[in-house]
Amino acid sequence: MQLNFIGNIPHRNCLLTKKNLLVMKLMVLLLTITCLQVSARGYGQEITLKKKNVSLEKVFEKIYRQTGYQFVYTYDLLSHAKKVTIDADKTPLKEVLAACFKDQPFTYQLMGNAIIVKRKMDLTSSAENIQLIQIKGRVTDNKGNPLIGVTIKVKSGGTGTATDANGNYSLTVPDNSVLVVSYVGFETQDIAVNGRREINIVLKPEVSTLTQLVVVGYGVQKKVDMTGSVAVVGKKILENRPVSNAIQALQGAAPGLVVTRTNGQPGEEGWNINIRGYSSLNGTNSPLVIIDGVPGDLSDINPDDIASISVLKDAAAASIYGAKSSGGVILVTTKTGAKGKLTVNYTGLYTIKQTYDLPQRIPSWEEGEMANVARENAGLPDAWTQRQLGFMKGTDSNFIYNSSIPSLNGFYFNLNQAPLILRTSSPSWTHNVSVSGGDAKTDYFISLGYYHEDGAFKIGPDGYNRYNARVNLTNHFNSIFSLNSRISYTQALTQSPNVAVNNDYGLLYNLFQLRQIYPIWLPGTNDTKYAQTGSGSTIYEQLKDGGYRHQSQYNFDGVFTLQAANLVKGLDLRAIYSPHLQQYNNDQFSQTIPLWSYNKQGVPVIANYLNNPNYISKERQTILNHDVQLLADYDWHVATNHHFHILGGFEYQFYDYDDVGAAQSNLISNNIPSLNLQASANNPPSVGDNIQTNAWVSYFGRLNYDFKGKYLIQATVRNDASSRLAPGHRSQTFPSVSAGWVISQEPWFNNALPFFNELKLRGSWGEQGNAQLGKDYQNNYNYIGVLNQGGAYPFNNVSNPSVYQSALPSPSIGWETIKESDGGLDISLFNDRLTGSFDYYVRNNDNMLIALNEPAVLGVAPSTSNAASLRTWGWGFNVGWQDKVGEVSYYVNFNLDNNNNKITRYLGNVVVGAGTNTAIPGYPIHSIFGYEAQGYFQTQDQVTKHAFQDTRTGPGDLIYKDINGDGKINQGNNTLDNHGDLVYLGNTSPRLNFGENMGITYKGFDFSVFFQGVGKRNYMIYGYTIVPFINSWRMPWAINQDYWTPANPNAKFPRLYQGGTQNTVISSHWVQNAAYIDLKNIQLGYTIPERLTKKIKITKARIYFSGQDIWEATKAWYKYYNPESPDDASFEYPFFRSYAFGINVTL
Repeated sequence: MQLNFIGNIPHRNCLLTKKNLLVMKLMVLLLTITCLQVSARGYGQEITLKKKNVSLEKVFEKIYRQTGYQFVYTYDLLSHAKKVTIDADKTPLKEVLAACFKDQPFTYQLMGNAIIVKRKMDLTSSAENIQLIQIKGRVTDNKGNPLIGVTIKVKSGGTGTATDANGNYSLTVPDNSVLVVSYVGFETQDIAVNGRREINIVLKPEVSTLTQLVVVGYGVQKKVDMTGSVAVVGKKILENRPVSNAIQALQGAAPGLVVTRTNGQPGEEGWNINIRGYSSLNGTNSPLVIIDGVPGDLSDINPDDIASISVLKDAAAASIYGAKSSGGVILVTTKTGAKGKLTVNYTGLYTIKQTYDLPQRIPSWEEGEMANVARENAGLPDAWTQRQLGFMKGTDSNFIYNSSIPSLNGFYFNLNQAPLILRTSSPSWTHNVSVSGGDAKTDYFISLGYYHEDGAFKIGPDGYNRYNARVNLTNHFNSIFSLNSRISYTQALTQSPNVAVNNDYGLLYNLFQLRQIYPIWLPGTNDTKYAQTGSGSTIYEQLKDGGYRHQSQYNFDGVFTLQAANLVKGLDLRAIYSPHLQQYNNDQFSQTIPLWSYNKQGVPVIANYLNNPNYISKERQTILNHDVQLLADYDWHVATNHHFHILGGFEYQFYDYDDVGAAQSNLISNNIPSLNLQASANNPPSVGDNIQTNAWVSYFGRLNYDFKGKYLIQATVRNDASSRLAPGHRSQTFPSVSAGWVISQEPWFNNALPFFNELKLRGSWGEQGNAQLGKDYQNNYNYIGVLNQGGAYPFNNVSNPSVYQSALPSPSIGWETIKESDGGLDISLFNDRLTGSFDYYVRNNDNMLIALNEPAVLGVAPSTSNAASLRTWGWGFNVGWQDKVGEVSYYVNFNLDNNNNKITRYLGNVVVGAGTNTAIPGYPIHSIFGYEAQGYFQTQDQVTKHAFQDTRTGPGDLIYKDINGDGKINQGNNTLDNHGDLVYLGNTSPRLNFGENMGITYKGFDFSVFFQGVGKRNYMIYGYTIVPFINSWRMPWAINQDYWTPANPNAKFPRLYQGGTQNTVISSHWVQNAAYIDLKNIQLGYTIPERLTKKIKITKARIYFSGQDIWEATKAWYKYYNPESPDDASFEYPFFRSYAFGINVTL
């Protein structure tokens, strides 16, 4: 029977046995006699309440708030209640109750400060008679200190009460109830009342902060014992978000972790992860990703399978991975089963995505009018007459041919194809099912996942699908030996158009920059023949009939760990084998499309073709990895104060890459994608392959020591040997050392500042290597001369193949070694309500690999040498607060980091040019140089008096500052000593990266928001999209209508000028401030009460809304490019705003 309470007694679900009923009858009788004397006083209280047609439960709640009387009833009993209407103004309680219970199938009885609701047929029925007792007590921590604001409630819900300033509480409860006692930073306890009237409670600190286990390299450590810089990202950051992969969910999740993307194209987003900025000019500068102890790919794993992510940021934490750790390390741990009954979880998510930041086009006649202005300013005749512009505005004169005035023949449409091509919304959905459980011998976690995403295009191939399957299984053979098997499978398919979508001359360029005067279909052909348009868009034709590109990827991964736990006291041994098999297929089919026009007789004829000749290519790429590890851990305590932990290990890694491709053009069928259908035997398919291998052998060790948990020391060493480097230079040793002082463990500190749970100072120094000179399938043989196949040469009237050497070998190529120092502190206060950490670091790479500066007459690419240096430095912090007030729990977390870098030595070819410069000594990587703009010339006299810029310069053009005062605006000789009037305009690296997430829960409701952003970054706009008419066919957008005229002297854009490249050179006018803040995610959820879900055998059910990227603000004024866009980007696939609705169900 469910007993429900309104008042200090919470809702309580309990089951009364027959044995209790007789006792309860007697107690009720005694309580009734005792309470008769207070009934009159109680009935005399007055109520003011106006409610129309509402439930009795709501009326009971209002009466409780005005009188303090608690209502006790069964849920089943009240479910039969009729709704009531109450209109009371200072009306006695007795009269209000009479109105409430009129014509109801039950009545009430006053007992002390409780009103018991009963059936009319049995006023003394023991099923509804319960004994209420007043309990009191004090709540303290394990040191005897009183705890303020501890929540105490009857199990299964309700309002309960909270302790006062002295830790005291009092509460009226059923005598057989169970109390739930909870407090932030302490373990929640269930305490049976068992008729007791005084219950003192001691809470134990929660194991969620200081003693929390954090995954580190080749093992785990307690958070309080760590001396390196490690950030932990919990599964809550990853769950229930409408993201395409786990990488997207990491944006802004931890200080020092920067996640960027190139565009929004499904499956082709171009995700990049960076930790603490650049470590080298070579390779990807991306972190090493370790999944369940072995290298993996974060974009392939199902986010719903992830239990936690550790980000190893400094050398002390990451150098255990040696040569591959220069960009930091990300450790991913997947979920496992737990001993207990089988648990089934389902998560479903349906997402509606909408593109944003799209260029806004203007009518074709306005494009024509602006084109005339641009030509007039360039001294050219008008492109369009007023009559022709009138044709564009009309609807019955859009196509003219065989006119008596030949110059009028042509198309005059006003066709913005964007509504025909782009969806207003694109759907996406996710389904994840997992089963977990276990017993004393076995635990398991099994999951299946499916993700589908449609792209922005209405027609043609544009989408992404991914299937994930995982089995994590642990078998305990006995108390020592166990086998942990983690097997995963991923299948992904990316569908995209045959031709390039992004960048200049891609499909989006077609859509947004070419003339709108042209139709898609030749008029008069009933939409059956595509029109030959010259400089018109062909995006519709290419999407619908141009072919496809299908990229499929199949990954099979296994991690098998045989463990001997505590083989002898303190000794654990592990043997790990991990195979990885990846099959990547890339099929591309280009179909020829005829374009039609009318001949002089008015008959449609083929005038041209797209994709001529047709073409097919097939690529098959197989990657096989093997990873073998032998690990030994020894834990050793000396007396009670000294603790040692030693890790020793060996690792062997082998990588094999085999890529085979074949292509054939001029197929005899335009509809069958087969390599066998060549039109001529003299034109066989072209076939090629690329085989790359590398191997690594590593030995490593780590020593941890702590004294009384106060003084911490860690030392690591790793020796790596890589086949990617030259013989004699392949092996390198990477050491690190770190130390920590847990000041909060000092008695004098703890006595003076007892509200500190943790205050730890730490410092580290270490070396990391970089032999990752690109992807694993690149640059594996730089130390030898590599021959490439060249063209055919005729000798003796016979065509002969040729080979050539494109680059000199680098026989002494060696390791890049990065040295990093880090200092930081960790804090925790007020029973872990307030937590935080801070780090400052300096990183030096003094032997970067670069191409040497050799004379161009050499004829081949010069060899590579360790001849450059880079310095990177920065800081980062995070701070968080969590608390609980009554039934409201909330948290706020904020992180911020900043990093700088500078090239300190560079013996290669240094060129300082307008635009983005990769490496200039004394400046950051990817520094932007350009002219300093000073507004617009307003008069010809200003032009004449200013330093010479360009022969086309006139009023309305940009003014560039004459930095060196030589009367000419130029780039000098593009050297560091003489770069003319070029000035430093910033760099493309994101700085002041921040993330803020906060949330609140109340009863079944939860709400959270997550902001992410960048405080400082610069990027250039692609020159040909800055202003229109650089080429005559490049049309303006709505934003370009704000151009300079004498009447609009402070316009956003300079005067219109066909071919006006004098205004598109790199200058401060065009370099954008890409600082932004993005509402990365917002969630609102509701967990359905257990009393409802358990009726249908559901343990937990939650429904929710989740929004991703639904708002942002930026300092970039050129709004058609997202601030996340890469430097110098053009016509990139748009990003999406995502609105998702989901459900979580646990059985």
